[in-house]
Amino acid sequence: MRDGWWILVLFCVLSVAGCGFRPVYAPAESGEAIAADQLAAVRIEPLRDRAGQQLHNFLRDELNPEGQPIDPDYKLRVELSQHVEELAFRQDETATRANIVIKTAFELRAADDDRVLYSGRASSIHSYNILDEQYPTDVSAADALRRGLRELSQDIKLRLAVYFQTAEGQNL
Repeated sequence: MRDGWWILVLFCVLSVAGCGFRPVYAPAESGEAIAADQLAAVRIEPLRDRAGQQLHNFLRDELNPEGQPIDPDYKLRVELSQHVEELAFRQDETATRANIVIKTAFELRAADDDRVLYSGRASSIHSYNILDEQYPTDVSAADALRRGLRELSQDIKLRLAVYFQTAEGQNL
């Protein structure tokens, strides 16, 4: 039985190595720009309202923790919408649980000619409790919103990284 285990592990390792798999953030062999460098060249356009500002900050931290690029190669436009769905109800028809649904549509554009290079949509749903007191309910809702916005920023970053790996002529 032990001999079969090692053969299976060896087969898995060799099959992954032979298929051209390369991590998204690994340096390119031919000296091409890696995804992290291209992500750092994305300027995030301002978003409206408080949730938009939070998403903007999360995206900036994900794409380029050093701040917005001075001379960007790309622009990222994001539209954000959110709504609350009440879920669980008491006998008096007051909600005890809610979902905050956050949706984004985003476009990666070339900075020089403003043409759309990549576009996509992302969404996130996070739950929170509706309590008898208003303050803990507000804190719980704000936390659910923050978690959702952080998740969306990570999703958008991953999609852009994959785009840069495939669209810029790099082999996966």
